[in-house]
Amino acid sequence: RMILLLALVISTTVFILAYTATQQQRTVDSANFSVGADFSGQSAPNPHHLTVARQAAAYRATSGVVSASTGYVTSIPNQSTNSTTDIVAADTATYANTVLWTSQYSDQSLSSLMSLLTSHSSDVTNNDTVPAIIDDSMAKTQGLAVGDSFLQPTVDGYTMRFVVVGQVHAIPGVYDGSYRFSTYGLLCDYQSYATVYAKNSGNTLDTNFVWLQTNSDAASLTSVRHAYPALQDRRALIASEESNPLYVNVNGVLYLGIATALLLALLGTLFFAWMNASGRLTNFAVLRALGMAPRQIAAVLLWEQGGIYVAGLVLGLALGLFLLPRLPQLDKT
Repeated sequence: RMILLLALVISTTVFILAYTATQQQRTVDSANFSVGADFSGQSAPNPHHLTVARQAAAYRATSGVVSASTGYVTSIPNQSTNSTTDIVAADTATYANTVLWTSQYSDQSLSSLMSLLTSHSSDVTNNDTVPAIIDDSMAKTQGLAVGDSFLQPTVDGYTMRFVVVGQVHAIPGVYDGSYRFSTYGLLCDYQSYATVYAKNSGNTLDTNFVWLQTNSDAASLTSVRHAYPALQDRRALIASEESNPLYVNVNGVLYLGIATALLLALLGTLFFAWMNASGRLTNFAVLRALGMAPRQIAAVLLWEQGGIYVAGLVLGLALGLFLLPRLPQLDKT
């Protein structure tokens, strides 16, 4: 019975460690994907039509901001297919140094993808075509591959031509929809998009979105949060998710279950030791009659029980050293 209780404690402990690690990593990944950087959101109005470089410089002037990138983000609904295309037109000069991009998003690095968009800038001037990088969902649903061109309407009804120059698994900030609505992601260069848009519509396209990379110290975060309270805060989002009552309660119940099983196992072990000693009273009486002192009899019991507990401690440490390096593998699973 004690072995079963201890086995329950070990298995439950392994489960909660894997669960906690998985949940924490999931929270971080979700916040990173949602925000796309340390801070992101709608940028300040640009009535004087400042260039993206000057806008980024204005954001970098804020204490705590390490890097800034501005661009244009919009969602184009398609009622006929119940889908939405999210267009992310980024500044290729600053986007790669500002946003959070992992190998889960693409097999290529973000800097190489930005270079790819820049290398096709001649398509803009020669063919009025915007080079674009699409996600797997858009490529699969619309049957697009690298080199294909397609038409995409703008939010105000104009039509623009794009050519696929790359494909990624996902674009931060672009979500897959529900069972009824799908969301596709398209990443392009802001200057290229704005140039072709101006030719088609005759209007100037100003930036409307900003991504910020900041320091992680308290003073820097306070400064940025005070300067741009409307922006999404990746670190605040992570902290909010980790303090979610449901998450805290589930962890509490699991830890309580471990503590209860461990307490029962320890009490059972002590009770078993006491029962064992009670059953040997005749042996102890004989040893006492032969002249052994009470202290020596207690030492015999101590050595017997101590050996068992030391062996259990060594086995527990060995089990821990064996399992801990494998927790990241459990997390990935």
